[in-house]
Amino acid sequence: MRGAFDGRTVLVGSNEWGDIMHAELIARFGLGHQEERCARNFFLHPDIAGFVEYQTVHGSADDIAGRGIVNPVATLRAAARVIEEFAGSPGIVDAMEEALGAVARENIATPDAGGSSTNEVVDAVLTAIINPNRRTQEDLLIVVDMQGDFLAADGRCAQLGLIDSAKTSALATRVNWLLDAWRATGSPVAFTQTIANGIEVPPTLRERNKKSGRDGWLRPGSPGARFCGVSPRAGEAVFAKSGYDPFLNPQFEIFLRRV
Repeated sequence: MRGAFDGRTVLVGSNEWGDIMHAELIARFGLGHQEERCARNFFLHPDIAGFVEYQTVHGSADDIAGRGIVNPVATLRAAARVIEEFAGSPGIVDAMEEALGAVARENIATPDAGGSSTNEVVDAVLTAIINPNRRTQEDLLIVVDMQGDFLAADGRCAQLGLIDSAKTSALATRVNWLLDAWRATGSPVAFTQTIANGIEVPPTLRERNKKSGRDGWLRPGSPGARFCGVSPRAGEAVFAKSGYDPFLNPQFEIFLRRV
């Protein structure tokens, strides 16, 4: 198909056909493999016109999650795009490409590319991006809802069989590694914390909690609501919220605009 069309081209097809063509077009245009690239989807229906979704295809499939063999490159590129285009962080896409290039030159890769594990690749990319020579005081790290009911062995998610607490313990170790590296640059850190405080919880979330057996979790002052595996330091902002969305706390947006 290379050279067969002039200008911009729109291809319309079914979902499965689109998945196949995603990989086919990446290969034909010499852009690598499907595990390394994300697609940017634009929604055209008037109700959601302008909504944009970044999608990875197959390389991050659920059936290989947690085995350390997922190639994270497409997801890392998608995250960089979202951060730059919608979170006001110019330069992160270029920084991600530089980091991915540096990691590739060091032959750090996932098993599909002759390497060892997903974690090793992600660690190397984060190390390359979190560079004191690049960071400025305007950069910000937000740690989202590292709490007992989500992560702890005796938390509600573990009781419901929704998590493997051994893996969430490993997650806390990695988040602390990231926190240490970030704090060393002098850039600010903030934390969010979901508190299921009775009437303040949105009705949709209350209903979902009741149906899923999570009624009563994340209660104010309970072990399930407390931070798990991480600890905010003095002077670091903490934003309590009544649901998953941090903007339910109006101070969060004020903080972001000020920082």
